[in-house]
Amino acid sequence: QVRLVGLSDETGRILREELERLPAPGQVARDIETTRVRLGDTRFRLKRANSELREFQDRAARKADLLGLEPADLLDPPDEDTQRAIDLAGELIEKRRQALDAVTRDLEGLSEALETYLAHLQVYLRLTDVFRAYIEERVLWVPSVTTRLDWTEDTGDALLWALGPLSWRTAIVTSWERFTEQWLLPSLALLAIVILVLLRRRMCRVSAELAEKVRHHSTDAFFHTWRELAITLLLAVPIPATVALAGVLLASPSDQEPVGIAVGEALLDTALVLFVVSFLLQVLRPKGLAEGHLRWPSSAVTALRRRLRVWLPIIVASFFVVLVFANEWAEERFSATIGRLAFAVLVAGCTMFLVQALRPHGPVLGKFLDRNPTSLIRRLRGLWFPMLVAAPVALGIATAAGYAYTSIELGARMLGTVVFVLVLVLVHAFLLRWLFAARRRLAVEVVRQRAKKKAEEAESEAAGGTPEGGEAIVDEDEIDIPALDTQTKQIFRAGLAVALGIGLYAIWADKLPALHVLERVEIYPSVRWVSTDDAESAAAEEYEFVTREPFALAAGADANSTAAGSGPTNDGAVGSSAAAEEGTSTTSLPPGPRSLLTGASGSESTSATEEEASSRNVVSLADLGLALLVLFFMVIASRNVPGLLEFSVLQRLPLDRGARYAISTIVRYLIVIIGTTVAFSAVGIGWGRVQWLAAAFTFGLAFGLQEIFANFVSGLIILIERPVRVGDVVTVAGVEGRVTRLQMRSTTIQDWDRREFLIPNKEFITGSLLNWTLTDQVSRLVLVVGVAYGSDTRKAEKTLLRIANESPHTLPEPAPNVCFREFGDSTLNFELRIFIPHRELWASTTHALHMAIDDAFRKEGIEIAFPQRDLHVRSLAPSPDADEPGA
Repeated sequence: QVRLVGLSDETGRILREELERLPAPGQVARDIETTRVRLGDTRFRLKRANSELREFQDRAARKADLLGLEPADLLDPPDEDTQRAIDLAGELIEKRRQALDAVTRDLEGLSEALETYLAHLQVYLRLTDVFRAYIEERVLWVPSVTTRLDWTEDTGDALLWALGPLSWRTAIVTSWERFTEQWLLPSLALLAIVILVLLRRRMCRVSAELAEKVRHHSTDAFFHTWRELAITLLLAVPIPATVALAGVLLASPSDQEPVGIAVGEALLDTALVLFVVSFLLQVLRPKGLAEGHLRWPSSAVTALRRRLRVWLPIIVASFFVVLVFANEWAEERFSATIGRLAFAVLVAGCTMFLVQALRPHGPVLGKFLDRNPTSLIRRLRGLWFPMLVAAPVALGIATAAGYAYTSIELGARMLGTVVFVLVLVLVHAFLLRWLFAARRRLAVEVVRQRAKKKAEEAESEAAGGTPEGGEAIVDEDEIDIPALDTQTKQIFRAGLAVALGIGLYAIWADKLPALHVLERVEIYPSVRWVSTDDAESAAAEEYEFVTREPFALAAGADANSTAAGSGPTNDGAVGSSAAAEEGTSTTSLPPGPRSLLTGASGSESTSATEEEASSRNVVSLADLGLALLVLFFMVIASRNVPGLLEFSVLQRLPLDRGARYAISTIVRYLIVIIGTTVAFSAVGIGWGRVQWLAAAFTFGLAFGLQEIFANFVSGLIILIERPVRVGDVVTVAGVEGRVTRLQMRSTTIQDWDRREFLIPNKEFITGSLLNWTLTDQVSRLVLVVGVAYGSDTRKAEKTLLRIANESPHTLPEPAPNVCFREFGDSTLNFELRIFIPHRELWASTTHALHMAIDDAFRKEGIEIAFPQRDLHVRSLAPSPDADEPGA
């Protein structure tokens, strides 16, 4: 027996070996399904056999049916031949009955055996799942190599093993013999590689031609981008294919040397990385896919290509060395020496590359972030960049501390994540390229139609114009390509976000159970590591997991094992006395997984621990991480889900803009409320614990927070009752403008000078509000015109009506009218009243009508009067000193 009490190197080795020996969950599930099908078929055959057996109970009737006689003929046969036939039929019927009876017993036994086997498989599946979860939860946190090594001796042995000439001579000879036996497929693969190398110049020339074609609107097509992608893939194949072919030749012989197998398998894995690297370099080729088709900035492409060429050889070489010495054919101490050194070089190379290539203000991402100042990537650059750089450094530190297996497993998934993100970036760029090509084609068509129309007009005015049927000349500089459709881009981003979530889960799913260890890190009410052994120190029993055959593991296959104490119990526990008697190796697990392995939920120590944790409101690091994760997704969802709901659902419904905005805003509020509630519940802050805070908050509303609360409630009323909608023209608190945003506390109004006023929501509910467009967009415009006394008033009226009817913005219904309002001090005052479609036309229509009225009145001789003033000058008597000299 090996007791798994401490987290030692030997423990890690045992856990990894047990994890490798466990069957795949899908395999056991398929066995269960196959057994169920066999059991159903057996039961059907048993039912049919029993039915046929019941038919043989009445032997006389069976004899009569078999011989075609009447039942009376069996009692009094007409002759001896008939009697012999009756006797022979009886013997046959008896043998058939006996055979059916035997078949029935066999089918019953088979059915019972299949039922037992199915039950054992179900127990086995449950136990393996529990054991797998237990191992995966701990295996990453157990050191895999020791830090106490003889570096000089172990390093020398590792180099001798990897570079020994005798071993390599044998490995090469073995690989050559394998090649001579099966030379066809390797030869064809090598021939394909040579052909790709010979066609490299031609493919580069075609790629340059495609890049030139997509620059001009007349030759641009999205199909050219697909051709460029195919060329890029073919250009990236030769080097990885050569490395993979060498790996196959080295690793395929069954009698190959261990170093040959290790190097061959490492070459195969390195070939995948090389393909990704080669493909990325070909994408970044001058005038290649990124620069010529996807329109990435040339400076960013050049800077990224240079950094890749500097650091990727170091990264790929160190990656290959790590794989060689981490192979199962290499000794563990080799991985602990040369493997760790190579991993340190790999970590250093990745870190330097990430620092130089992905700096937020660097040459690669700097321009992108400057062009998108409101993007989430720019706002969170202080978070994702340090985490991205710290990830390889953390793996290097873990490897130095002896967690080599952990570093390799996490590093492989980080590499998979990077590759998957790169694929999504390229997919997003391809989608934008498709959208750009479609919009460009539409813009070119619009310009062609406009040019054709102008040519037809010129031809109709003067002869010798553009010939009929001739193609109009299109100047590319005159093409105004529309901006990419916002809704389509949002659909792209939403789809890629869903794909990113699914992909990340698929990559990291098998390592998520390891995060359960965070549940043992208590951060409240005290910061400490919760040890399962300390929590159950009073337990005197030892709980053993039997590593036997599936039937023994599932609780025993026969009555003898059951009697010995290793049979299945009601709660699924597996005894160990039979295993001890038979000498089966067992692994004793710590008391922690007892409730999982046995299925018992009523363990006294476990229940006591749970009750104590519940009473103390223990918050673990896992709870805090879950709360932060919920808050993160809440922020993302609150920013994107309302927009996604807007263009995917709401726009298809018979709703106006204000109603859609109100629904989207309420959905955003609900997401925030639900996310906040779930996040606080994750850290143990439920409603029962914040009642006092709610009471204090309510008490404070009566004093300093009443205005804020009133504005918040008023905002909800506005969203539900909708007296004001986004886009309405309103006059409130002496401000007239258009409503642009409805927020929790205030509403933003943009006046006609494009100034934004923040009006508290309370003003819209309790104050006076003039909504020009609440139920009707039509607005009335009144122009006051004063004519001089003595003017022809009827001519003035007709002139004003004619001008109003000629205005393009005047509505025919209600019809415009003129009102002779009053006799003024200096003028005869007329009012021209017209109705316009919406309030925004007020300024332009007023200007146009004033200009038209002034021109028309001048032509008609109607004077537009101005105020008249009479000035009376009175003569005064001269001053007596006026004639004196010097006066």
